[in-house]
Amino acid sequence: MKRIAVFGTLLVALLLGLNAFGQSSAAPQNQAANERIQKILGFDLSKTTMHFWLLKSGGAIEIVAKDANDSATINAIRKYLDREAKEWGKGNFDTVYALHGKDVDGVAGMKKFRDDITFDPKSIDGGGALRLFTFNDTARQAIQAYIRSEIDEYHTGDPTQVAD
Repeated sequence: MKRIAVFGTLLVALLLGLNAFGQSSAAPQNQAANERIQKILGFDLSKTTMHFWLLKSGGAIEIVAKDANDSATINAIRKYLDREAKEWGKGNFDTVYALHGKDVDGVAGMKKFRDDITFDPKSIDGGGALRLFTFNDTARQAIQAYIRSEIDEYHTGDPTQVAD
């Protein structure tokens, strides 16, 4: 358990150092941790930009390749988001825990109300999006807590209020 906590601390430090999931061109300070993250995600974080959106019915995660011609990264992003949609729909949030090394706000609620949430992956120009929709107020609050925690943790600068 102590090993997991140490890994989680290192992982968070690495991700924060990458400045919002690779929005910076800075090289990762811990190559081993970056390789582990790449293995989990299936793509190089430093080649992408990630955004989180709060929506009236839930939220969305968007990941795009910095290079619009990088088809390998674009395909890997789409594959990752498709896989997450399927796993989250089954209540499996292991990837979230593996990436963060800790409980993340909203995940317990999303897991509990997974049958009330639509996890909808979409291809978008240069990458993919995972939209999370619900009519259940408690599930929506869980989704939005998760989205806000990601915005806060990764300093993406995305709005923390629900879009109109």
